[in-house]
Amino acid sequence: MFPLFGNETKQFVQLNEADIVIKRENGYATLTLPFEVLEGYHIQSNSDASDGSIPTEISFVENDNYKIEYQDFSLKNDETIFLNGDKHKVLSNRFEVKITLKLNDNVSDLKLEGALDYQACTDRLCLFPRTLNFQIQL
Repeated sequence: MFPLFGNETKQFVQLNEADIVIKRENGYATLTLPFEVLEGYHIQSNSDASDGSIPTEISFVENDNYKIEYQDFSLKNDETIFLNGDKHKVLSNRFEVKITLKLNDNVSDLKLEGALDYQACTDRLCLFPRTLNFQIQL
């Protein structure tokens, strides 16, 4: 029974913090967040979850120091797989999320907090949904 509980908390997606790109200019900050899906797994796409699967979503904690102007899965390769006869759109390997923040005046120390909600699958089964929480110092 213990391995089952350990498997429910394991993360199958990682934020590659060393590869985060942050560009600040003219009162805006644009961030590119690169995520990596562990080998042997894929996650449900953020689009077209009509097959009953749980789509991947990213959300951010509101902050008085900035306003989120734009967010999008900017780099992804949707694939289609069949699991138990059902069609699933999935993401595997690497994907990126791009965010544009409008910064408030006179702000120097900024932190972006967010969460990636996803459901990981293998070629045989889908696992319980997970949440990957993260913080980025700007």
